[in-house]
Amino acid sequence: MKIAFDGKRFFSNSSGLGNYSRDLVRVLANYFPENDYILLNKSQSERGREILDLPNVFFKQIAKGNLSRQLKMGKDAQKVDADIFHGLSGELPLKWDKKPIKKIVTIHDLIFERFPQYYSFFDRKMHLWKFRKAVEKADVVIAISEQTKRDVIHYLKVPESKVKVVYQGCHQAFKEQQSLEFLNSVKEKFNLPERFILNVGTIEERKNLLNIVKAVHGTEIPLVVIGKKTKYFKKVEKAYAIQAGR
Repeated sequence: MKIAFDGKRFFSNSSGLGNYSRDLVRVLANYFPENDYILLNKSQSERGREILDLPNVFFKQIAKGNLSRQLKMGKDAQKVDADIFHGLSGELPLKWDKKPIKKIVTIHDLIFERFPQYYSFFDRKMHLWKFRKAVEKADVVIAISEQTKRDVIHYLKVPESKVKVVYQGCHQAFKEQQSLEFLNSVKEKFNLPERFILNVGTIEERKNLLNIVKAVHGTEIPLVVIGKKTKYFKKVEKAYAIQAGR
């Protein structure tokens, strides 16, 4: 069987959607080696290079531009005789030939509907339009959690029978035990305390870091935040300074 993927996030995203895409292809290729896995994108990158080195994972170059991606990627998948096309980030191509092919789309969340105040009017409408088109064309909709499944059914009006919950996998890096020497070197490098709460992710308002800061204030457990500094981070710093009486 041949399974084609929208490879945009696989190659271009270093965080959530990219990690999901790479881990999914890696796991499928290792546990179901009898299939061929084809990544469709305008170009490759060093991200996921070790996955592309697997004997059953292939790259197929397609035309550049978002419009070409939306209009032609489905037909590109059909040209390589894919049995299944999987949109990994809430999107499916708009145009298809009559040749039969099953379509799957993964919906990660509908935060733009649940908390619209964190998104511009244009972004909300664009996300909603793309998602509605995708679930309409899909044979199966994958939700990464039970909450996302409920949101897909509620906001996108998808029949429950069409939505399947498939949790995101765990990368091998999180299963490896590190030596005490290495752990101590990291602790010393970043001046870390014995116990702390770790927050990792993009520092944006919708990620709710400010409420985490408020929640841990007054406790004896420090909060360690990993991520790029943003305008929102300055807001968090200011709130922390006020709470701490600085």
